[in-house]
Amino acid sequence: MPTIALDFETYYDKHYGIQECGLYGYTRHENFDPYMISVADGSESWAGEPKDFNWDSLEGATLVSHNAAFDRTVYEAMVEKKLAPKINYQDWVCSANLSAYICNRRSLADASKFLLGIDVDKSMRSYMKGKTWADAIKEGQDKKLLEYARLDAVHCYSLWTKFSDRWPARERALSAITIDQGTRGIQLDIPRLNEYISIAQEAILTTEKSIPWMEAGSKPTSTKAIAEQCRKHGIPCPPIKSHEDGEEKFAWWQETFGPKFSWVKAVSDWRVINKLLGTLERMKAWARPDGTMTFSLKFFGAHTGRWSGDSGLNMQNLRKDPVCVGKDGLLTGDAKKASAALDIRSLFIPRPGKRMIISDLSQIEPRVLAWLTGNHGLLEKISGGMSIYEFHARQSLGWAGGDLKASRKAADKLLYKRAKAEVLALGYGCGSEKYVEAAWTLAKYKVAEDAAKQEVDSFRANNPKITALWRHLDTEFRNSMGQDFTIELPSGRTMTYEKVGREVRRFKHRETGKTETKLVYTANVSGIRRQFYGGMLTENITQATARDVFGEHLVQLDKTDGVKVLFNAHDEAVLEVDEGVGVADVSRVMSRCPEWLTGCPVACEAKEVSRYEK
Repeated sequence: MPTIALDFETYYDKHYGIQECGLYGYTRHENFDPYMISVADGSESWAGEPKDFNWDSLEGATLVSHNAAFDRTVYEAMVEKKLAPKINYQDWVCSANLSAYICNRRSLADASKFLLGIDVDKSMRSYMKGKTWADAIKEGQDKKLLEYARLDAVHCYSLWTKFSDRWPARERALSAITIDQGTRGIQLDIPRLNEYISIAQEAILTTEKSIPWMEAGSKPTSTKAIAEQCRKHGIPCPPIKSHEDGEEKFAWWQETFGPKFSWVKAVSDWRVINKLLGTLERMKAWARPDGTMTFSLKFFGAHTGRWSGDSGLNMQNLRKDPVCVGKDGLLTGDAKKASAALDIRSLFIPRPGKRMIISDLSQIEPRVLAWLTGNHGLLEKISGGMSIYEFHARQSLGWAGGDLKASRKAADKLLYKRAKAEVLALGYGCGSEKYVEAAWTLAKYKVAEDAAKQEVDSFRANNPKITALWRHLDTEFRNSMGQDFTIELPSGRTMTYEKVGREVRRFKHRETGKTETKLVYTANVSGIRRQFYGGMLTENITQATARDVFGEHLVQLDKTDGVKVLFNAHDEAVLEVDEGVGVADVSRVMSRCPEWLTGCPVACEAKEVSRYEK
């Protein structure tokens, strides 16, 4: 059967696009205009208006697009609107997902440059924003647009035919699962969604009254206004942008200074409710007539292979805790005093006649790290049913009682939080400053900076196998100067760090404020040069291995009769199941240890729910 690359060009403008409408809404909108199709099969290529295309040439073919979810949905909408005939294609695969797996480059321009050595000019795509095919003809750009579209199909075909043999069957299956779950969509509780939007809108207006600089016309999150307030009260400014550890630092800033200054809490609350409202409104805009919502996830969105959010709605990072609104219309941390609890997760429900099961891998990354470092004592205890956090508390923190997590004593609860924070945050070279923020984010454990330094040093002293792995990877990475550094994972796939080098970077000393320099080792990942060190490389290997374990489970769940993977978030699978499929069936799949990870105790926590929850 033939393989044919296929690409559609469609109208869009600043108010009408995927982020604004969702994929389904975009292709069913009154402005929807698939004005051009381009195809390539290795010997011929063509671009033109869909009405002039020989659709029969696609019968029985494997179709390749450099965003298969988009192009497939465009085609389905065209069939629905009688703009194209129904064809029986063999398969529809995604060269963007292929290139993301091969070299961590997703866009056609980046993939073509790196893998094919071809510069792709995407200026015509930008030119066509807000323009129709008739506009292009009128402005004399029609021939250039046709050539641009034709070459996109040619490059897509070349990527697939030259590199698809390097894409393992399991990864192809995960790509297909990712595309299918987004286009299938998930059922929304529309009445509750509308109620949440109304409450959030009122909460925003009420919160703005507590932000002093808004009367002067400044925006709620004006960096200048916030900086002036911080200088006035002698406190540090929060991070301006949410890059890297920005959210963790902002959370620490709010928790530290919010109780002292009402305006700090108001700014933090406004950010929370504004973000939630934006998500709620996007969900409503993306909903289909039947109340289901399409969405998009990026297969291999991270260097480690994990999925990432896409198109403005991050299903990988939905808020865990409800946003509670008090009787005064302001946010409150006391759920008992709340008049409304806006739980975004509760808006996702099973379709009529279906049931929902959530299954989450149990501490998979700490377990993988123990396996990687040969900590057999820990692995044996976990296999026997002991919590990894309790094991750490017994081995390193002096706990000698019973079930630590079950204890109701305040001191024991604090010790459990510390154990959890150390296990989750300190296995990858985290320093004391970052640990203060990470401990709160990961375990709600508040630790002072002087105590954080002691806890970091103690963890490293008590875990010599982990620190030995850091040193080994750090040495191997540095010894790769001028070359690529490649790590083979237990599953057999590899992670590559391109063109290892070193450079001098300037930074501001946290205590003195003076600018200092340090030598760091870097590599290109996804086309971006980043700093790496032993702890970070250890984290990458651990996360990638955990992802591969979870990936095998997703493939098996997808093959299980009566089970549909609605979406996955990190190590959690959200499933829609038929009658006859139970929690035990899901748990059997999610507790399997792959042959390539023999000896690692893999387990899951699965439960049936009426709606999605933490």
